[in-house]
Amino acid sequence: MRHLILFASITLALPGCDGGGSTDAGVDSGRARDAGDEDAGRCTEFTPEYCPVVYPMTPIPASEVCEAFVDAFCRANGLCCSDDTRVYRTFEACRIDQMARCEDDLIGFEFPERISSGIVGYNQGAAGGQFSSLATMGDMCVPIRYGDAIMSIYRGTIARGAECTHTVECAEQGVCFDAGGISTCIGAPQRTDPCDGNDNCAHSGLRCNGSMGCDFRLPLESACVENRDCESYNCRMGFCFDPTPDSTYCVDIGVPGPAFE
Repeated sequence: MRHLILFASITLALPGCDGGGSTDAGVDSGRARDAGDEDAGRCTEFTPEYCPVVYPMTPIPASEVCEAFVDAFCRANGLCCSDDTRVYRTFEACRIDQMARCEDDLIGFEFPERISSGIVGYNQGAAGGQFSSLATMGDMCVPIRYGDAIMSIYRGTIARGAECTHTVECAEQGVCFDAGGISTCIGAPQRTDPCDGNDNCAHSGLRCNGSMGCDFRLPLESACVENRDCESYNCRMGFCFDPTPDSTYCVDIGVPGPAFE
């Protein structure tokens, strides 16, 4: 596993975390664990993997994206989530589950084969910079969205109208759209474009409204169904709330879904 040390600059602040298409089952406290709290059982001489550290902007090879970001997220899961039922039993249990999700070819965040073939562009330095920011803020329990930040590292090369297998392959923020069994890159969805769910609009930071059209996400205190309905990416008890450490770093363990959610 990568062992990473000091970087003092925080450059990225993103909104909270999508809970995989489901609303939270109650109002979370958002209380961050105290790394020195004996009751939390974290950051001891026996569990140094939970101890907050600071990070260099070391370039990250394309095949090590998941290893780096999963390590940081799992530490934040143990340090920041106040709901013990949504904290992995051990750091290694978190790594195993989150690595499997992150390396998934359909919903994951690592694309070494596409990069080596030239279908997707990747900058190791940009990845290292993104990692140092996210990991630093994770140790501070700042609500952030790992998935969006990781995907911003990649640049697709496939032009609109050409066949594709994944949205990451499409140039100019396009989307890989399946029509009749053939997937092609199309332009990113715009407001009022037709949709049948939030998946159709999410790439442009939009939601699918009740009239089945892409639309702006909802402000705080608006009625919502799932996290992606909200600007804050945090739908709780049917309303949009500010993101919290719990909405970002707690995990519904045993429930399938993307990494970092």
